[in-house]
Amino acid sequence: MSGLMFFMSISMLKDKLGLTLLVSLSILPISALIIYNGVDFSYQAFLLNKQSGDLDGLPYRFIIKGVIPLSVILLVISGFIFTHNNLKKLKP
Repeated sequence: MSGLMFFMSISMLKDKLGLTLLVSLSILPISALIIYNGVDFSYQAFLLNKQSGDLDGLPYRFIIKGVIPLSVILLVISGFIFTHNNLKKLKP
């Protein structure tokens, strides 16, 4: 009886990790779009020297706009690490 329970718990663990793997890999296409458009968005802000309309506003807005693709790149790296750790758990 205990062998059956062990097998069932391993099977449920593999199903849960497989779902986690699928979800973590689904981040990639959305992240690619955000990175592609975000880099262009911040580059255009840099070329046009966009500044805040307020007198005491931020003079270099491209820095803030550049944080968007940078944060998504870090999210993708984190997703790869998360996926790698889950794949190591799936191997027998």
